[in-house]
Amino acid sequence: MAYIKAKDEAEERITPAELKILAKKCGVTRSHAYEKCGIHFCSAKSACGKPCKKLPFEPTPQIVPVGSKTQPQFYKVENTLPEPLLKTSPPASILH
Repeated sequence: MAYIKAKDEAEERITPAELKILAKKCGVTRSHAYEKCGIHFCSAKSACGKPCKKLPFEPTPQIVPVGSKTQPQFYKVENTLPEPLLKTSPPASILH
């Protein structure tokens, strides 16, 4: 909730253009933190004998610690591709 409160306070103090720049920086920072968590998560799973399965050319897994006692404690971010790559269709040679 601290993020939402900080975002609401920032919206009152800065221009929309500045807010857009800060939102992008925040997203990049969170993404890097999720990747670091993913590295630690996978090395911990390896220590337990259940390593993460990584495919060739797959990006670093992004893991979000949830910290809930009643639900899973970690959440895997499924979509790690940049937005423009998600909108493009694969070449026809890959589809056949």
